[in-house]
Amino acid sequence: MSKSTIPEFIFSAELDRGFLQSLYEGDLQYAIEVFENFLVDTKKESDILKKLYEENDIKNLRHKLHKVKPTFAFVGLTALTEQVEDVISSCDLATNINEVEPGCSNLLNQFENSFRIIQAELERMKSHMT
Repeated sequence: MSKSTIPEFIFSAELDRGFLQSLYEGDLQYAIEVFENFLVDTKKESDILKKLYEENDIKNLRHKLHKVKPTFAFVGLTALTEQVEDVISSCDLATNINEVEPGCSNLLNQFENSFRIIQAELERMKSHMT
């Protein structure tokens, strides 16, 4: 089958399909690059977030959350982007981690789950390209 006859890739129902379709407009190679970068860069940021959480560093935790927030949308995790915004808003009013619970620990757990979802979707995209 030639590349021109490869059927359009349909993103997973776990992701915001409409958003991803409009964002990448069928450029699956670019989507693959973004998903790969997400897995590398956002995983590193997630490790830093966990450390800041453990150290009760609410100010830097909030700053780092703000930095990573848009990355989730670029891989179709728009609902997670909204959750990040909720925790950021809670951090603005808090003086310690206990004041942003259980939202913060739930969010960090969601990050871990998101990496599994994105890894699986990345593998699907790569298989679709071959």
